[in-house]
Amino acid sequence: MSADRPAASPEDNYLFLDISNEAPLSGHRKRTSIVGSILYCLLLSGYAALAIGAPWIFESEKYLTLQILCTCDIILLIITGIFQQYMVYQVQKIRLQGYYIFSQKLKHIVRLPFASTSYGTGVMLLIMVWEPNIRILPIPMILRIIMVVEAILAGSFMSVYIGKL
Repeated sequence: MSADRPAASPEDNYLFLDISNEAPLSGHRKRTSIVGSILYCLLLSGYAALAIGAPWIFESEKYLTLQILCTCDIILLIITGIFQQYMVYQVQKIRLQGYYIFSQKLKHIVRLPFASTSYGTGVMLLIMVWEPNIRILPIPMILRIIMVVEAILAGSFMSVYIGKL
């Protein structure tokens, strides 16, 4: 019976490789740099401090407080968009190392800080448009609350991202 089978070629010996060689264990994964994530969290804490301290920081320019707060929010949105591209690059780098499932878990977390910041910016825009009809709280107080909530949400999403790395 062994005479009926043709001799195995060197290529046939490589047909059945062990899968463990192709899918690396997460313990062997190269750690990615979290410096950018930590800098972003510091930016968020400064943003929250600005939102909380706005009445005292801009005391001499009270008439510009709303414009300055909205401008800071737009700047945070732009920085968050740039940082999101950096995080997407980090996730793609993890995927190229062979950690597809791990990168799929991170893929959804990467987009959340930008989403929370963009939603907050949209709410701030609506508050500014409907300013004459809002009587619940003073407008600067509402804008400051929105800014703090944005910073807390984006910071919590970043801490989950850093924790998963």
